[in-house]
Amino acid sequence: MLVLQQMQRHGGLHHYNLGTGRDHSVPDVISTACRFTGLELQIDQAPRRPGDPPVLVAAADKAAAELGWRPCFNDLASTIDHAWRWCQRNKHCMAAQCQAHILRPKRLYD
Repeated sequence: MLVLQQMQRHGGLHHYNLGTGRDHSVPDVISTACRFTGLELQIDQAPRRPGDPPVLVAAADKAAAELGWRPCFNDLASTIDHAWRWCQRNKHCMAAQCQAHILRPKRLYD
């Protein structure tokens, strides 16, 4: 909604990165997702491709300055936990629809 309001006020197309400004490795994201979902991702690990950057970070400085936007969650664990709980409540969520195809249940806490 903030972007739509910005477009109405100033016109044109606006691009914003929405993130916390912190970097996370792919293995960190995968292990955190598995921990909070209780699911095991089927991963095909491969070497970095030519041209892949070593680090990507989504900083939201422009969104903060122009829209007053701030992330609700500042850490990876809270973000994934919240997103997963939302998907569980909203069955139209892509993750919930694809779960049977890309994820297999794993009992993590036995």
